[in-house]
Amino acid sequence: GGGTASTSSSGSVGTASPRPAGTPAPTKQYFLITQGTGGAAVGESVQVNINGHHVRTVDSTGSQVIDDITDFVNLGENAVTMMSTKKPTFVAGSSSSTFQVILGEGHVEAGGRVVIDNPLVTYTRTAADATANSHSYTLRTR
Repeated sequence: GGGTASTSSSGSVGTASPRPAGTPAPTKQYFLITQGTGGAAVGESVQVNINGHHVRTVDSTGSQVIDDITDFVNLGENAVTMMSTKKPTFVAGSSSSTFQVILGEGHVEAGGRVVIDNPLVTYTRTAADATANSHSYTLRTR
């Protein structure tokens, strides 16, 4: 786990704008990270929506993504939707090949390494998952 806080080039940044002025902000930092074993075999892209806004699309075949999403979450409850789609080249494989999108509370250490202190949402897909999927979560910030 871990990595740097720099934005990676795998996947695309969404259309969400930061939270509206006057909306209470969380006092902690929140991050979106990806990780997995054999993500290329999973063959998916996952669109991450927070409070109805497209924040980012991540790709199981790309390099690890570590994004600060604090500006996109409100203090308290946030609606998160993960929508995965299979690539046309996908071939069913093993459930031991995984791709995870994790949203959690964390911090940046000296040197820029991001540490997730409290994973709040974990969306896991495997190469054995043959179809597209959508799942909704409630992300509670503080």
